[in-house]
Amino acid sequence: MPDLKQLLKKYLASTNVMQLATSVDGRPWACTVHFYADDNFNLYWISTEARRHSQEIHLNSRTKRNLR
Repeated sequence: MPDLKQLLKKYLASTNVMQLATSVDGRPWACTVHFYADDNFNLYWISTEARRHSQEIHLNSRTKRNLR
């Protein structure tokens, strides 16, 4: 069986677009963002504070715990 980490690294190296989903007050929202993945499987994207997903990440305390 192929090594899962190697498969994930290969996949992440082959794409730079992902769906980002957020939720505030039980209202889900999904959007497409361009991203970069490092060798430790951290995902990075850039967005303005005015975007809905940025505002919802800021409002959702469960999300903030997982962001650096």
